[in-house]
Amino acid sequence: MPLTCFNEYRTEAIPETQRPVVNPQWRELDRQKRAVKSKLTHRQARFAALTLHPESDEAARAQWEKRKAELVEAIEPLEEEMAEIKRQLKTTPSHSSGTRCPPVRSSSVWHPAASSWSTP
Repeated sequence: MPLTCFNEYRTEAIPETQRPVVNPQWRELDRQKRAVKSKLTHRQARFAALTLHPESDEAARAQWEKRKAELVEAIEPLEEEMAEIKRQLKTTPSHSSGTRCPPVRSSSVWHPAASSWSTP
């Protein structure tokens, strides 16, 4: 088959190629939210464990209270950061239509019935 036959093919559009895509900015915010939520949950669990098992010895009680105070100081900024990320997520659209994205390549496929292949 001669190679000149390859330039005679035609293409047809693929349906459903303009579907919405996930907004990259929303995706990054969602990633940050999950990271902060993980840190926050871990610290809250450590705080709860300390609260459930208080120290009865006076010498150890001071250290126990210090650790609890440090955890509270670590938890509060994370809660504020989580609230800010959630606020940004509410104002950021989660999806964008494919029409706003620059086309990477044409969304068409070779149609075999439209070509004129010659058999030797």
